[in-house]
Amino acid sequence: MSNATEGIGNKSGDHSTAWNHLWLEAIAALSDADYGTASDRFQRCLTLRPDHFPSYGYLGLALLLQGDEVDAQAVWFTALSELADETEAEGATAAKTAAVSLEERTAELIAILEQALPQHTAAEQRERLLGQMLAFDPTLSRACSQLAQLYIEQERWQEAIACYQHLAELTPDDPAVFNNLGVLFDYQSDFDQAIACYQRVLVIDPEQQAALYNLAQALEQQGRLAEAIACYDRILTLNPSHREAQFNQAILLDRLGQLEPAIAAYQRVLSLDPQQSTALANLGILWDRCGQGDEAIACYRQLIELEPRSPKAHYYLGYMLSQRGEFESAIAHCQQALAIAPDNPECYKYLGYAYSQQNDLAQATHWYRQALARSPEQPDAHWNYALALLHQGDYATGFAEYEWRHQMPDIAPPTFAQPRWDGSDLTGQTILLQAEQGLGDAIQFIRYAPLVAQYGGRVVVRCYQSLARLLTTVPGVDAIAPLETAPPDDFDVFIHLLSLPHLLGTTLETIPTPIPYVSAPTVSSVTLPPRSDAERLRIGIVWAGGAFYQANRARSCSLSHFRPLLDSPGVTLYSLQKGEPASQLQGPAGAGIHDLGPMLHDLADTAAAIAQLDLVITVDTSVAHLAGALGHPVWVLLPYVSDWRWLTERCDSPWYPGMRLFRQSRPGDWEGLFQQVKSAL
Repeated sequence: MSNATEGIGNKSGDHSTAWNHLWLEAIAALSDADYGTASDRFQRCLTLRPDHFPSYGYLGLALLLQGDEVDAQAVWFTALSELADETEAEGATAAKTAAVSLEERTAELIAILEQALPQHTAAEQRERLLGQMLAFDPTLSRACSQLAQLYIEQERWQEAIACYQHLAELTPDDPAVFNNLGVLFDYQSDFDQAIACYQRVLVIDPEQQAALYNLAQALEQQGRLAEAIACYDRILTLNPSHREAQFNQAILLDRLGQLEPAIAAYQRVLSLDPQQSTALANLGILWDRCGQGDEAIACYRQLIELEPRSPKAHYYLGYMLSQRGEFESAIAHCQQALAIAPDNPECYKYLGYAYSQQNDLAQATHWYRQALARSPEQPDAHWNYALALLHQGDYATGFAEYEWRHQMPDIAPPTFAQPRWDGSDLTGQTILLQAEQGLGDAIQFIRYAPLVAQYGGRVVVRCYQSLARLLTTVPGVDAIAPLETAPPDDFDVFIHLLSLPHLLGTTLETIPTPIPYVSAPTVSSVTLPPRSDAERLRIGIVWAGGAFYQANRARSCSLSHFRPLLDSPGVTLYSLQKGEPASQLQGPAGAGIHDLGPMLHDLADTAAAIAQLDLVITVDTSVAHLAGALGHPVWVLLPYVSDWRWLTERCDSPWYPGMRLFRQSRPGDWEGLFQQVKSAL
């Protein structure tokens, strides 16, 4: 045994010599697995020295190893009980230290067990011994703590929780007990209880950083992100160098859509740890979302310097370069990512995206299929695949794949308790048509409302309030429910507008085109000034879309690009632009352009304005769809990579007969495109 000399005393005389011989014989017999001899010798040791506590421990061990578990437990418990009795008999002063001494002896016995027994057997004996001690004296906090730890090691969470709840009663001012209890409740996903425990810690010690951190994470699990961020703020006030708190706060700020604070938080993370690769990657994503492509690219290049074999760094950089039209470099980085991680479906997806931005849709489709072959349930790969198919006019497969948007949290439209419509008869029922995505999408796909009405039901359209007056003019629409308010509950089935092409089997040849299918209001406050003799052509213009759209930077141009059109004889420009880009009218580019924006309070007003114009020239926005749905002459200005609905290479649209499309010949070439427009005028 490793502590064979532990019991040898320093007393002189024959009595001490005899005891030492017995002790050595006992230890030797125990080491030789001669448990009967060992038991005899330890008992004789106790006859000579009844106060020698290790002899009780080893005697119990010898009895246990020869199969006498009950006798072993009795020996140990007797020794501990006698210790407690002796301490109590010594009076009130000794009573203050009784529990400590008892727990120290318990710990000594446990050490003997763990040294000599296999792990599983030792744990069983330890559990029994600690349980006996707590039954003997429930106030033994150390024994309770050790028993809780044993349960934690065995992942017996409920029993561990019970121990810590008992400890909390014994030591109500111990922050560590409540923090550990909170962690156990976390393991059980009982976040209400966990939060209560962490809050109790902070009552005891308001500057307990571990409890603040745990509280933040529990609050995050409950979706209480603002409160979690406040906890991280408190941590960072106490400890500005707390990297985990800074990093987690950045993530939560991003989830709340607070992009600028999130960027600042990631920058602080990187000031603490410049090699934090995840922070670099996330910062690059945020810079991209804010329209700061150069900063995003710098992040990904720095990430590649840190981790040259990071596939994520390469395909993110490829993604950014493809948006800038640097197609060769973009594809090269995506291919490098693929070479590093040939089994990673993300590499195939981003390579497909790089080809799609080069308008090589055949290659894009190929690589999206490769991504899906490796990860068939990846919603965003299905989404990209759908867009590539739709862009090529494969509506049968494309609209089927487009249904995967329901699995994408960022764009999934709302669902309801009522069932989705399956295309069956609607006689006697009410169907809710749910608009989704942008205003232009609602205008484009509301054309299906008359077809739905033919199934015999009452048709209610749920859409943005700005569309309400306009969509009441659509044949087959019986009522409008605003998106800005709670949905109605008096309907039987629902369907999303952009699911109707798939449900009704639309192909390129069967697109419903009952143009016009919306009407301008017969009475409107929007009135253009009388036409002068020199005014040959009144043109409504829109140069920018809504900033929420991911590709808005690519689809939008500047008002200044329209100014050369004023050089054409008899042309007058009327701005239909809304939102922040309309402020460009206040600069030099706006000189001589009539601003109708202040009169346009919804899309019905815009329709009334369009009805008084000869032509609308617009980038790819809702106004393009509105003019097309009205059957009004409209020219749409498309970026090099257009949206799927405009197909490729065509100068017309099967969705809006009479619409004319102008396309960039290379990324960002608005000057060349406007030369085409001016020539056409």
